[in-house]
Amino acid sequence: MCCYVIFGVLSLMLLVNSQPVSVEFYVMSKCPYAYALVGQFNTNVMSFTGISSITNVTFNYIAAVDSTQPTGFYSKHGQDEVRGDFYELCVEKNYPASLWDFIYCNDYDFGGYSNIPNDVQSCAQKTQISWATLSSCYASDSSSLLKASIVKTNAAGAAYSPTLFIGGQCVYGGLPSCSNLDPTSNAMRLLICQLWTGVKPAGCSS
Repeated sequence: MCCYVIFGVLSLMLLVNSQPVSVEFYVMSKCPYAYALVGQFNTNVMSFTGISSITNVTFNYIAAVDSTQPTGFYSKHGQDEVRGDFYELCVEKNYPASLWDFIYCNDYDFGGYSNIPNDVQSCAQKTQISWATLSSCYASDSSSLLKASIVKTNAAGAAYSPTLFIGGQCVYGGLPSCSNLDPTSNAMRLLICQLWTGVKPAGCSS
């Protein structure tokens, strides 16, 4: 189910990270709360100069294997949500550098998240992703990709959409360990900048 959480800021035990900072979203592709978090994260984190270059953004999905469903999976917002998950995972597999732009397009352009998966071809074109490659992945790999994604989601304990980890720490979601940083503030960006130990991009000083 989608969740609403009360914002709060807790002190964090920060781990030094010399690699790109991991940013892990656990979502349902048609969840309105995930849509809101993606928009807030784009505005307050990803739109700042250089931040995308010091992060490794991944998406995993909250769903369940269900052989009685047409896609072979159950998801809260229906089979079109599963299909949306399939396409987003195929982008992550084949065009990881374009993943964020594609997700944002899926959520906000061409009818937005409620129009998933009908907007995916337009979003592929907008983000310069080969539709032939995406369609081929959807036909051959989507089921195995979602099964693997569900394993990661379950391992993280993410049952609510959205759940967000930064640098291995839950910063937003329904887990007891989540610090629930305010996504409308600069808190998540400042955390990423603190975890990044290389030369700070301009977006860290804005």
